[in-house]
Amino acid sequence: MLKNKYKTLVHIILISIFCLLAYANTFDVPFQFDDNVFILSNPLVKNLNFFFEPAKAKDVVPEKAYNGFQRRYIGYLTFALNYKLSGTDAAGYHVFNLSVHFINALLVYFLVIFSFETPHLKESSFKSSANNIALFSSLFFACHPVQTQAVTYIWQRVTSLASMFYLLSLVLYIRWRLSYKDTEYRSQNTEEKRNVFHIKSMLCYLSSVICAILAMKTKEISFTLPVVIMLYEFLFFNRPSPGRILYLIPFLLTMPIVPLDRITADKPFEELIGDVAGATRVQTDMPRLDYMFTQFRVIVTYIRLIFLPINQTLDYDYPVYRSFFDLRVLASFFFLLLIFSTGIFLVYRHKKFDAVSRLIAFGIFWFFITLSVESSIIPIVDVIFEHRLYLPSVGAFAAIIAAVFLLLRGSIEKSKIILTLGIVVIILTIGTYMRNNIWQNEISLWEDVVSKSPNNARGYNNLGLAYSRVNLLVKALDMFTGAVELKPDYAEAYNNRGVMYGGIGQPEKAIVEFGRAIKLKPDYAEAYNHLGAIYGRAGRFERAVKEFDTAIKLNLRYTEAYNNRGLAYMGMIRHEKAIEDFNRAITLNPGYATAYVNRGSAYAEMKKNDGALSDFKKACELGRQEGCGAYRLVLEKRN
Repeated sequence: MLKNKYKTLVHIILISIFCLLAYANTFDVPFQFDDNVFILSNPLVKNLNFFFEPAKAKDVVPEKAYNGFQRRYIGYLTFALNYKLSGTDAAGYHVFNLSVHFINALLVYFLVIFSFETPHLKESSFKSSANNIALFSSLFFACHPVQTQAVTYIWQRVTSLASMFYLLSLVLYIRWRLSYKDTEYRSQNTEEKRNVFHIKSMLCYLSSVICAILAMKTKEISFTLPVVIMLYEFLFFNRPSPGRILYLIPFLLTMPIVPLDRITADKPFEELIGDVAGATRVQTDMPRLDYMFTQFRVIVTYIRLIFLPINQTLDYDYPVYRSFFDLRVLASFFFLLLIFSTGIFLVYRHKKFDAVSRLIAFGIFWFFITLSVESSIIPIVDVIFEHRLYLPSVGAFAAIIAAVFLLLRGSIEKSKIILTLGIVVIILTIGTYMRNNIWQNEISLWEDVVSKSPNNARGYNNLGLAYSRVNLLVKALDMFTGAVELKPDYAEAYNNRGVMYGGIGQPEKAIVEFGRAIKLKPDYAEAYNHLGAIYGRAGRFERAVKEFDTAIKLNLRYTEAYNNRGLAYMGMIRHEKAIEDFNRAITLNPGYATAYVNRGSAYAEMKKNDGALSDFKKACELGRQEGCGAYRLVLEKRN
C-alpha cells in the first residue's frame, strides 16, 4: 500500500512537470480572437455584482449575450474573478487555465486508477500495470498539442472547466460506488466508524451530483455526463439492484438544465416552439443532414489529429458535405462505424482477451458520446474547432494506452513499452511548446491560419485587424481586400476596409465601404457608427448625428456610438446634449476613460471647472494620459 502511494505521488509530480514544461511559454500570450469580445469588452466580466443579481445584466448587454451568460454562468464567474484579481493582465488568466488543465490531467489519472478497482477490472492481468496505464493516459492528455486551443486560448476555459466538473463528477461517483459495498461497510468494527464511513461515502455521491450541475452551467458539452455515468455503471460494476438504479436518477435530472437554458419560457406558445427548434441550432441555417455528413469527415480529422497532430490551425477552412453518398463521407462513416463496432465487440467478447478490453471499449464510447453534442445533427456555424476534442480525447487516450499494453503483452517487455511511451510524451511536449509559440501574438496566430487555410476569409479579416492594431494600415488594407475577394458578401471586412481608408486619409473611399457593409447588413450598428465618425471628422456634424442615431437605435447599449454622438454635439456647440450622451456612455461602461475625457472637455468649454477636474482626474486614474494632462492644465488655470 505504501509503495503504491509513493508511486502515485511520483506520478503526480511527473504529470505536473510535463504539464508545466508544455505550457511554460504561454504566460505572456495576449488575449486572442473571441477573448476581446467575451472578456475584455464584456461589462458582465467587469462587475461581480451581476453574478449576485443576474437580472440586472439584462440592462447592459444584448439579449444574445445575456442568454450566453445564463447558460455558462460558472465559466463567466471565473472570468469575473480573474478580472477582479488581475484586470487585463493575461498572465493571471493563463495561470487559471493551466491549473484547470493540470487538475483534469490528474482526474484522468485517477479515473483509470479507480477503474482497475471496479469488480470487472480488479481481476485483470493488467492490474499490476494500472499505474502505468493511468500515468500515460494522463500524460498524453496533458501534453498533446491538440489541447492547446482549450488551454492557451483563454476564452476556451469554458471547455476545460466544464471538462473538469464532468471528470470530477464521474470520479467522485466511482469513488462512492467503490465504497458502497457491504464488505467495506461491515469492516468498520464499531457503529460510530460505520456512521462516519457512511457519511463520507454519501458526501462523495452528493459532491458528484453538485459537480454535474456545475458542469451543466459551464458549457453545453456536459449534457452527456449522465449517459457516461450510466455507461460506466453497466460496464464496470456488477448488475446493480433496482434500488441502486435510483441513485442514477439525480444525474438524469440534471440533463434538462442545458436545453432549458436555451429556451426563454416567458413567451407565447408559438414563439416557445420556435425557441425549442433554435435551441438545437447555433448561429447557422445549415441543414442538419449537411452538418451531420460533414461531421463524419470532421471526426475522422479529429482522430487524425490525435495520432498525427500536424497542420493544426485555429480556424479551419473546412468544406461542407451535402451528400451521404459522397465517397469521402461514405468512407468516413464506415471507418467510424468500424471503430464503434470494435467497442461493442470488446464488451461482448472481453473474456477472449482481458477485462482491460472493457476500458478500451469505454474509451471508444466516451469519445463518440462526448463528441455528440457538437458533432451530430445540431448545426454550429463553425463545423470544426480543435477545442471540441478536449473532453473526447480523455476516452481516446485511455483506450489507446490500454490497447498498447494489451496488444504488446508478451511480445515486448513492459520496460520497453514504458520507454517508448515516454519518448512519445517528450515528443508531444515539444510539439505543444512549439504550437504555443504560434499563439505569442495576434499576427503570428493569424498568419498561421492564412498560410494553412488560404481560402479562409475570416483568417484574412482577422489578420487585417491584427495588422491594424500595430498601425500596419496598408498591410491591413490588403488583408481586408483579400477577405472580400474570397467572400464578396463579407460585411465586416468591408466595414474594416472602410476604417483603414479613413485611417490613411481617404474618407470618400471609406464612405463607399461603409455603404457596402450596410447594404449587405442593414442592422450593422458598427458600420453606421464608423460612417458617422467619418462625417464628424469632416465637420458634417448633423449628418454624423444622423448616423449615430441609427447605430444607437440598432444597439441601445452601444457606448462608443453615444460617445461619438456626444463629440458631434460638441462640434455643434450643443454641450448639454453632448453631456447627456457622455453620461449614458459612462453609465453603460463606468471604466470608459475616453468618455470621461470628452465629458471633462465639455465641462471645461462650459467653464464648469469642478466637473472638468473630476472627469479628467477619473480618466487619469483609469490610465488615460490625456486626462492627466488636461487635469493639470485646468487646475493651473483655476489657480
